[in-house]
Amino acid sequence: MKNGFIFYKSFYDAIHRLNNKELKADIFEAICELALNENNIELTDEVGQMIMDLIKPQILANNKKYEDGKKGGRPKKITSGYENIETSGYQEIETSGYENKKPKEKEKEKEKEKEKEKEKVKVKEKIYKKESFYENEKLNNLFLEFLQIRKKLKAVNSDRAIKMLLNKLSKFNDQMKYAMIEQSIVHSWKDIYELKQEQVIKPKWFDNQPQKEEIKYTDEEQKIYDYIKWNN
Repeated sequence: MKNGFIFYKSFYDAIHRLNNKELKADIFEAICELALNENNIELTDEVGQMIMDLIKPQILANNKKYEDGKKGGRPKKITSGYENIETSGYQEIETSGYENKKPKEKEKEKEKEKEKEKEKVKVKEKIYKKESFYENEKLNNLFLEFLQIRKKLKAVNSDRAIKMLLNKLSKFNDQMKYAMIEQSIVHSWKDIYELKQEQVIKPKWFDNQPQKEEIKYTDEEQKIYDYIKWNN
């Protein structure tokens, strides 16, 4: 037979809210019977039984630890923030709830593993200002400008992504590459696309033809036209 048990403040707070004194007494008696004599009393009052259902798991856990301690085993520490130490009676000690911390060495190893994972996930982007993708300086600068726009749009300029962009452009001459890149810059696109049929560049001799009326272009067409004009 046990000589005592831990009565938590949470038990008192739950019972104290009741106005029915007889019900309070029944709950106190049920707690004592369960904790001291392992006698489970079912209360007829629904509210009282609900309170006992909440309290019972903690009492049963403490009883088990008490029995384990009698067998010579070290009682496991509970996670409610209190540690029960069996001496001649019981001593209630408030703890932080983190008694079972890992050794410092294991913590250091864990931190190293986290750093490794971060390195794997982190994508290291190049400093594109010093990169050279094309011999044509104007084309190369335009491509670098496009990469900077991609970066602002939260697109990752990984080696694989850049290689895919360069492969798309490799099918065309420098003049068309410039026009396609510029199209993506104008529209703030993350990718590069071929020009539509109506966007095909007018031939060089177009500048020398007599014009009766001023031809109006879209901003995108004007940029492409100006580039061809000044680079031929």
